[in-house]
Amino acid sequence: GRRMFTSVSHLSSLRAAALRPRFHLPARFASSSGRRACGIVRAMASPAAGHRVGDTFRVKGLELTDHFFTLPLDQFAAAGPDAETIEVFAREVVSLDKADKAKRADLPYLLFLQGGPGFEAARLTETGGWVAAATDQFRVLLLDQRGTGRSTRVSTASVLRRGPNDPAAQATYLSHFRADAIVADAEAIRTALIGENGKWSMLGQSFGGFCITRYLSASPGGIKEAFLTGGLPPLVHEPDAAPRAYRNLLDRVAAQNKKFYRRFPGDAEVVRSVAKFLAQADGGSGHGVKTPSGGRLSLRGLQALGFSALGTAGGMEGLHYLFEKAWDVPGESLSYAFLKGAEDVHAFDTNPIYAVLHESIYCNGGEGSNWSAEAALLERGAEFDAARALADGAPVFFTARKR
Repeated sequence: GRRMFTSVSHLSSLRAAALRPRFHLPARFASSSGRRACGIVRAMASPAAGHRVGDTFRVKGLELTDHFFTLPLDQFAAAGPDAETIEVFAREVVSLDKADKAKRADLPYLLFLQGGPGFEAARLTETGGWVAAATDQFRVLLLDQRGTGRSTRVSTASVLRRGPNDPAAQATYLSHFRADAIVADAEAIRTALIGENGKWSMLGQSFGGFCITRYLSASPGGIKEAFLTGGLPPLVHEPDAAPRAYRNLLDRVAAQNKKFYRRFPGDAEVVRSVAKFLAQADGGSGHGVKTPSGGRLSLRGLQALGFSALGTAGGMEGLHYLFEKAWDVPGESLSYAFLKGAEDVHAFDTNPIYAVLHESIYCNGGEGSNWSAEAALLERGAEFDAARALADGAPVFFTARKR
């Protein structure tokens, strides 16, 4: 992953508890006892959303309007006057040529669900790409999923306020930021904008597709049509698909590492030299070296620079260019530019939900994912063991996320 999210105390206990997901299956999988094949039947909450409209402004080709909704932190608890609430932000996007009141009113809504989990929707500066195509037919609603962006944010500080030495309380808090709650928010927003009987279209990218699948299971009546791009969760017959997902991922990651070193054969020795330097730093403690913001770049952190680089357009080139500036004094000190670049790849301090909850999206039942990514790495033996690669004179393989 990106920079290890170590600011929250007792992360292991916290994450293990938080990774027990709620996932609702279609009714056809219910048994006569009222229980689903995986998990327990639970009613979908549809609380009334307090709604206010914020600023309206324009960028090239588009008019943007801000919306804010007040919703329960716990979407599945009984409503009450003392129930804790959060604010959820969404930005309505229309084409400038359809921005007048009459034309806008004729446009149906398309809800866009961002990939992640734990990342806010894009901030648009102009029309183009899929947004241009979508706004030709829809008013697009870009949702900052709960915990992200201008919605009430999850941060190190907000987690620690639940009890700095209470990982169970922290995990309970984080459990309110999964797909089931995101979908409940969307349902409340739909009702607030177009009424109980209104329907909208949906577009989900990556984890957004997982959310749409949850939506189709829990509240299909609000959906006119759904489009998924690269985000389809495990099927219902597999309660915990995380181990298989990460095993399959590592097959691809290994292939991408080999492709990277074929394209940039000189980088094998550069990466090895940096890895050796990190392994020996701080007296060989394993803590690596300090980064500009005060974090640490360890050997495992170095491997994690493949996070997006091995699975995105231009990623391999970016990784190569990062290692071009690795050294200030070769073999003696890494450059500030390299350390800052490595730090920027691992920016989980601003988006901690991804670091803590990502594995849970591959679980359908009531069990946690049990650190499946780490287990999958250990199963591969020496292949992703950087220390072993240094000893054997082999290339150091990077790790990467699922794309």
